[in-house]
Amino acid sequence: MRVQHWNGVRAMDRSATQEEDGRNGGRRNKSQSYAYQFTVCTPTFNRGRTLHRVYDSLIQQTCQDFEWVIIDDESTDNTAEIVERMREAAPFEIRYLWQRHGHKKAAVNYGANAANGEFILIWDSDDAAPPTAIEDLLAAWDGIPRSQRESFAGVWGVCALPSGEIVGKEYPASILDSDHASIQYRYRVCGEKWGFVKTKILREFPYPETVQGYVPEGVVWARIGKHYKTRYINKVVRFYYDECDSLTRRRSGAWDNAPGLALWAAEVLGEQQRFFWTSPGVFFHAAVNATRFWLHGAVRGNGVRWPRLPVFASLLLYLCAPVGLLVFCLDSAGQSQVTLPALGKLFVE
Repeated sequence: MRVQHWNGVRAMDRSATQEEDGRNGGRRNKSQSYAYQFTVCTPTFNRGRTLHRVYDSLIQQTCQDFEWVIIDDESTDNTAEIVERMREAAPFEIRYLWQRHGHKKAAVNYGANAANGEFILIWDSDDAAPPTAIEDLLAAWDGIPRSQRESFAGVWGVCALPSGEIVGKEYPASILDSDHASIQYRYRVCGEKWGFVKTKILREFPYPETVQGYVPEGVVWARIGKHYKTRYINKVVRFYYDECDSLTRRRSGAWDNAPGLALWAAEVLGEQQRFFWTSPGVFFHAAVNATRFWLHGAVRGNGVRWPRLPVFASLLLYLCAPVGLLVFCLDSAGQSQVTLPALGKLFVE
């Protein structure tokens, strides 16, 4: 194992790699410029006790053409020691990257830039997957005609609880080619979903790191969806565990994450207004929350810079500003309490 340092970040890497043949029955569809078909990217903070779920799932995958890149967001537990034990025993490549506290957004960006896989799976440090998850996603990708693949970002499936119960709604068809916004507003599909995206596309549309705290994943997926389609399949590819101390919710409450939530509300208003008449309630919620969370950020010195909004979105924002101010005052008076899972529902129901 070697240790590298740069810009306050260190990486522990194993130089030896496995032979390419035999990872996936000799099947090699990836671009020759990548060492692996997939990079499994796992941001983590003090989750040494749950990393075994990811590791055990990866061991059991029927498709083994991947590397596992773990990005440690300055953990204070024994994550590094646990990863080292896994690295020594694993039949696949494991890379451990450490960063100063920067939240999941910075960890994902770091992982994407370090990835050696053609596709990237952002696999949370507390979740598991069925043995055929990666194979099923790759098979769906192979089903896209080669002539059309440049217009696709990736493939997503559905998630289930450990009990097997589907989280949220399934897609309206077993195979559906669409985009993030249409899935939410036109088809009204809600709940946890999961899949892979081309590594080069995630590098093209990184998480905004200038926004303090938590940034909803929808900001990135919606931006990608403006330019690329995604293939959606009704297959369970992830088992979702709702841990109370996940990386997106740790150390801070909704108010500390207000800048990212305000940004997401503004993105909904500015970039997805074509769906207003499909789901008007979503946009009124977004307009209220845009003012509400901007104020929470501003009083804490973390106000987000508004993107330029179209005329219609600006009018809706001004119309709902008094309600946003009222809710902000209620929040500040302690008369209302918000959790991040509840906030997410405002944008998909």
